[in-house]
Parts: sequence; C-alpha cells; structure tokens
Amino acid sequence: MTASSLSQGLNHNVMKIHSLYILNESGACIYQRLFTEKFKEIPTDLVTPFFSAILSFSEKLISRKIEVLEFADLRFVFRPRDDFIFILLAYSTENLLFLNSVLEKISAVFLEKVKELNWVIDEVLINQELDVLIDQLICGEQEVLKFKSNPGYVKVLDLMGDLITEGEIIGAAILSEKGIIIYSSLSDDVLGRSMRELEIRYQTRSFDVPEHFYILKNGQKVSEKIIQCEDSSDFLLIVQFPSSAQLGMVDFTTENIVECIQDNYC
Repeated sequence: MTASSLSQGLNHNVMKIHSLYILNESGACIYQRLFTEKFKEIPTDLVTPFFSAILSFSEKLISRKIEVLEFADLRFVFRPRDDFIFILLAYSTENLLFLNSVLEKISAVFLEKVKELNWVIDEVLINQELDVLIDQLICGEQEVLKFKSNPGYVKVLDLMGDLITEGEIIGAAILSEKGIIIYSSLSDDVLGRSMRELEIRYQTRSFDVPEHFYILKNGQKVSEKIIQCEDSSDFLLIVQFPSSAQLGMVDFTTENIVECIQDNYC
C-alpha cells in the first residue's frame, strides 16, 4: 500500500499541470516542459505571442503585472523574476497555492542552473539535469518523499487503509500546507473542493479555524482538520464518511487519525 499511495500522491500533483514556459525579456521562449498531452500538438511559437500580449496588456492598460489568468478550464500563473518570466499552465481546478509555491521553486532552480552553466540568455536552454529537477518540483516529489521517509508514514496509511476496508470511511487525504497532495484516496470532486478551500484559507489567512465539516448532496459527510506539527510543516487532513456515519463517530474517527499522525509523524 505504501508504494502505491506514494505514486498516487505524485500523480495527483502532476496530472493537472499541463506545461511550463520560461520567456526572456523579449518574449521569446527559451525553455519549455510539457507534462500532459493536451498542448503537445500546439507549436511554441503560437503560444508565446499570446503570453506576451497578455503581459503587455496588463502592464499598459491596467498598470500592473498580471499574476493569474483563468480562461475556460485553464489557469495561467505568471511570475516575473530577474530577466525572465516563468509561466505555468494548468487546469483551473489546480490549487493556486501549490502552483505559486512550485513556480517560486522552479525559478530559483532555473536561475541557479543558468548561473552554473554561464548560459547565454537569448539561446534555448536544453539540459536534462534541469528537466529532472523541474519534474520533481512539479509533482511535489521532495515533500511527498519527506513525509514517506518518516517511520510513522506506514502506520498512518495502515490505519486509514483499515478504516476504508472496514467501511468506516470512504477515503482520506493528507495535504501539505503548500497544497501538495501527500496521499489521497478521495474522489476528484471532494479532493478538488478541499484544495479550493485550502487556497481560500491561505488567501484570507483564516488558518485560525482548524476544523471544517460539511455534508454532500448524497448525504456523505466530510471532515477536515488542520494538523499542526511543532517540528515540521502543518498538514490538512480530509476524511470522507458514508452517509450512515453518525456525527459522534465522524469526530471520533477523525481525531483518531489526527492522533496517529501526531504520534507517529509530528
């Protein structure tokens, strides 16, 4: 269960991010990385003028640099840094907190690699080592592996696995405070709703409300709780219960999982 759960977390993080583009000051694309099949047939020289037009429009007409743009089912996240513009293209349902965090890390890794290679800024950069580093950041591999490397990881997953097998819960998920999915056995709908809530909490700085509970249209119950760890990052635990679950059992089971994480990981 451990290996599949790790793979599940990595796949969830990367499956909604389509591509990365890095432009120089003149608007030319000097590096790109495609993570899904959605835009592989679209030439880069067709995409980058669109980005340049959007950036020029935002600066000249609304007097500020655009950071996020949502169009149809897509979300574009922009981050200017030094002489470059870093752009992530993802589904609109992807967590903005996670995208911003990843883009910040990518820009740092890219600039460090450029300095190391003494690279000419106007040339297209092709570097396999950089590709690997960026792929790891895109899927949140470092944070997932950090959680997995803790000896208590297996105990936490075993507990949730037993609860699913016994029918006490339908699924569960653990998210980092940056929106990276450490583990998930939830449906995409429930997971997406929880990730959007985490995003809103971050934007409104409302982490002082550590617990949240709601009931789905089909009667199933969802319990969310922020787990604060003194020696590591905080986490968001999401647990989905069957419609037959009593509220008292929802609270008891959620707290049982929280204590398992705190005892074995925090």
